[in-house]
Amino acid sequence: MDRKQYFEMKLDMDSQLLRERTLPKLQAMMVSSNMGFRRDADTNGFFLSRELTALEKTAIEYMPPEFTARKLWTVENLGAGLKSVNYAEILRSGKAKFLSDGETEVPNASATRSETPSPVRKGKILYSITLEEMEAMARSGVPLDSQKALAAKEGVEALLNDSVWFGDKARGIKGFFSWAKDGMLNVITPASVGVGSTNTWSTKTAEQIWDDLVNLAVASENATNDTIRSNVLAVSGSNYNLLMYKKFTDTTGQTLMARIKETGMFDRIERCPELKSVTHAGLVSNKGVAIAFSDRPDCFKIHHPLEFTTLPLEVEGFEHKVYCHADTAGLLQYRKHAGSYLLDV
Repeated sequence: MDRKQYFEMKLDMDSQLLRERTLPKLQAMMVSSNMGFRRDADTNGFFLSRELTALEKTAIEYMPPEFTARKLWTVENLGAGLKSVNYAEILRSGKAKFLSDGETEVPNASATRSETPSPVRKGKILYSITLEEMEAMARSGVPLDSQKALAAKEGVEALLNDSVWFGDKARGIKGFFSWAKDGMLNVITPASVGVGSTNTWSTKTAEQIWDDLVNLAVASENATNDTIRSNVLAVSGSNYNLLMYKKFTDTTGQTLMARIKETGMFDRIERCPELKSVTHAGLVSNKGVAIAFSDRPDCFKIHHPLEFTTLPLEVEGFEHKVYCHADTAGLLQYRKHAGSYLLDV
């Protein structure tokens, strides 16, 4: 007999016991105290007030905000058991020069190799199912266990996403804003030309926002002698809408988004709820941020050595527990000035 058959048989026996013994006593007690039961004159029976309530077939599920790190940067999975993800950097130097006969000071060409470690940390979470919940699932057909499993997966993904964006200083994990704090990214200060001399895009004209975007787009190229181009723009949902609908006051009447696409300023523009109100110690506090970066895998890469994994179900008394985990080393930045950020937009 499998688990389903067992619970079906058990529920039938419990239902029979309820109908024959418990329910008559409960009905009598509730009617005498007038607590939620009503008498049906036609059938000479009783029913609960709950039966007068309609329950929609589809439950309304909680929808967490989108976790956007994976759509911005390349993700690599190297496998379980790693303690660190290291990357090597090779720097070459040297330039030839013209020498006259007899000159002996020939310049040297050189190459140096350095290695940078990034620790791997394990995120853990569990979900449990009680015996009563399992019985209720068998009775109602509502898959509460799969919803709890989904909650665990979302909980792990929330941790991995936060690690990529913000890092975890105490555990040595670097994220995008950790690299920004360390001076690895270009910081762009928007012009305070909006209404009331403010920086925020909601107070600026399309022309003024365009000036900010130009500065953001060219920062990496200017800082790297044109070797790295920021081809991705990421903004909050509200600022994404501004780009979609705010129009230039010139004769074209173009929206900002249309002009970005027409000029090829960025290859793609992403909407990221994480950028609506950013707080990172020593860098920014509760401000909107826009970022631009190169999505080349030799500039940035997410390292999640082990993705969401579950251990075998464990029985502890009347509870069934499932332990879940995943590994991450956060976001690795390989090249300085591979991205830029615009504060207080």
